[in-house]
This record gives sequence, structure tokens and C-alpha cells, in this order.
Amino acid sequence: MKVELILWKENEDGSANFHVDVDEEGKDLLFRVAIKTLVMEAVNYAKDFEVKDDSGTSVGNSERGGADSKDGSGEQPSKPEQLELF
Repeated sequence: MKVELILWKENEDGSANFHVDVDEEGKDLLFRVAIKTLVMEAVNYAKDFEVKDDSGTSVGNSERGGADSKDGSGEQPSKPEQLELF
């Protein structure tokens, strides 16, 4: 697998321009890591929101142990499942 990050130039504002050279396996890994990170960040960001319908009533089941529980026992797992990268 090849993932090579090459510094092209440092800019006056402190940023920098880079070139990333990857093979197919490296591209696949970078894509999987990016998607996983994007999903995890979206989930964390959405935790602070409350969904309401047009009348302003909260929507969704805020009670624990409903019929939509993952294993049907009435409890959701305490931690999200880990996504495997490899």
C-alpha cells in the first residue's frame, strides 16, 4: 500500500499545499477512513438536536427499551458498534 504526502509549498498565512500520491489500496483505505470519520462526526453533531414536527411537538421515541431495540430485549447497546477498517 502506498500513501505518500509531499509538501509542495508553505504559504505566508501558515497553510501549506500538499500532494498526496496513493495506489489503489491506499485510496481505498483513505476513502474508508474519511467516510467513517464523516459518519461518526455527523452522529456526534446530531446528538445536540431535537426533532420537532410542524406543531412544535418533539418527534421520536425518547423512551428506552422500545420495540425498535437492536436485540429486541428493550435495551440499546451502551456504545456504538465499531466499524472495522481492515
